Amino acid sequence: MVFYKNNSVFCFFVTNYLKISCLFCLFAPTFGVLYTHLNTQVIMSKKIEKAKRKKFFGAKFTSTISVALVLFVLGLMAVGVFITAGISTKLREQFSVTIVLKDQVEEGSAQRFCRQLKNESYAKEVRYISKKDAIQTLTKELGENPEDFLGYNPLYASVEMHLHAPYAVNDSLKWIEARLKSRHSQEILSVDYPRPLLEMVNANMRRLGIVLAALALLLLIISFSLINNTIRLMLHSERFLIHTMCLVGATSWFIRRPFIRSCVWSGIFAAFLAMLALGGTLYYCHTSGVLGSVLPLLFETKTLMLLGGCVLSLGIVIPALAAWRATSRFLKMKVDDLYLL
Repeated sequence: MVFYKNNSVFCFFVTNYLKISCLFCLFAPTFGVLYTHLNTQVIMSKKIEKAKRKKFFGAKFTSTISVALVLFVLGLMAVGVFITAGISTKLREQFSVTIVLKDQVEEGSAQRFCRQLKNESYAKEVRYISKKDAIQTLTKELGENPEDFLGYNPLYASVEMHLHAPYAVNDSLKWIEARLKSRHSQEILSVDYPRPLLEMVNANMRRLGIVLAALALLLLIISFSLINNTIRLMLHSERFLIHTMCLVGATSWFIRRPFIRSCVWSGIFAAFLAMLALGGTLYYCHTSGVLGSVLPLLFETKTLMLLGGCVLSLGIVIPALAAWRATSRFLKMKVDDLYLL
């Protein structure tokens, strides 16, 4: 009886073992194929990720950094232009026009005349100098009072006026002088300003502006050439894809659009990198006092917005034009010429 029970248990285990073995032998190839497929998918995904990473740190990354460096140099050139324009504005606004009043003009009439001048569009700052103030200033400069040996005050009351920078040129000053003398002939004795010095400063600033404009144009041409060559090399590997799209009937704009979009986004990213580098450079110069009192001219909201807008615009326009030229070049090529590149 015991042997029967043990024999039944033994038969049960043997039977189940045989069933499991048969099932395993039956489904083993399927499991093997699934394992191989999954393993192949994992390996291929790793290779694809590695290829994408390599591609990102390859031509795309190199071209973006190259464009960012070129935009950074253009930004430095723009900073130089803004600093020169700010210095020119400050120098012109430092010039003063001295309006000498007649001796019979009373102080009340002179103050009223000053208020009228402040309302003029060309006047930046107006200051009234009475005869008493003028003699006190002259006494400090000479070390003695002229009234002590002359017996009277030889000076006239005057109005000192600083102009806005656009009006500090010879033609505008002649127009202002004629306008003042025609409207206030009873109060004004003469209108004086440093004509030779003003002409010299304006001439020098004009020459400097021409030189900076020529350098900026030359640098812009060089920058466009560098960015154009960089993007053309980046699109070089896609020349057969462009030819294949032409063969299947794709239009020129349909082919150009993804490449231009990709280059524009790269240019925007490069522009932000260039603006970060420019901001860091300006901040370092500001904190270390490298440029002294000149650099604060740049830290105005309008100037910073204009500088950022220029860098961003160049970062969009130049790569877009370069991508258009590069794709147009590959579109016009024959298939035999593609293999020779």
